[in-house]
Amino acid sequence: MVSPKTCHRFVEFLEEEAVKTYTYLLEDMEHGHLDEWCTLTAPLIGRSYYDLPDDAKVYDMIKCIRVDEASHNDMKHVFDQKRTVHRFVGLQ
Repeated sequence: MVSPKTCHRFVEFLEEEAVKTYTYLLEDMEHGHLDEWCTLTAPLIGRSYYDLPDDAKVYDMIKCIRVDEASHNDMKHVFDQKRTVHRFVGLQ
């Protein structure tokens, strides 16, 4: 088994990498490497989830996804600082 703390740290690492990846993707889009993504309309599911306008582009959606990932990572830091036992530990 792996300790909860190790699992939390691993997930934290994955979320930090996701933020970096989305940042690199946005930079590539801004520098003209993915022009079609900058002009392509974001899919309905993304526009709905992030409450984007009908004419929102994939670029706009990716920015929202990056913010979402960053906020997950921030919350992981908050929960990692807690020293309490998880509420489901010991339940059968």
